[in-house]
Amino acid sequence: MLRAGEATGPNAEFAFDKESKKIVVRTTQIGVANSRIEVFVDKANAPAFRHYFATAECKFGDSGSKCEVIVPQSNPAYGAILDQFKRGRAARVTVDDAGVMKMDQSVSLKGFTKSLR
Repeated sequence: MLRAGEATGPNAEFAFDKESKKIVVRTTQIGVANSRIEVFVDKANAPAFRHYFATAECKFGDSGSKCEVIVPQSNPAYGAILDQFKRGRAARVTVDDAGVMKMDQSVSLKGFTKSLR
């Protein structure tokens, strides 16, 4: 699992499920319908992953907003994320709530990439 953001505040996580060959992307306290999440690895000009959350992917409750999207192995983004995370040193995760709120965090990929192999 890779988490970007604050432990008790807005954050985004990428959970890699090797058995079912999918990546589950979740946001907590940030992200609503039409929010954009992007992940850039190192100094790449193009994101390894970009997604606009649909209404069905986001919920709002007592603890704030939560969004979730599953990236199956059949999706080209699955391979792009794995490839760039394996070769990269740092990932910058940005969640933009249509100009209302923005989370922009960088996290190290050191050590994490070894678990993907």
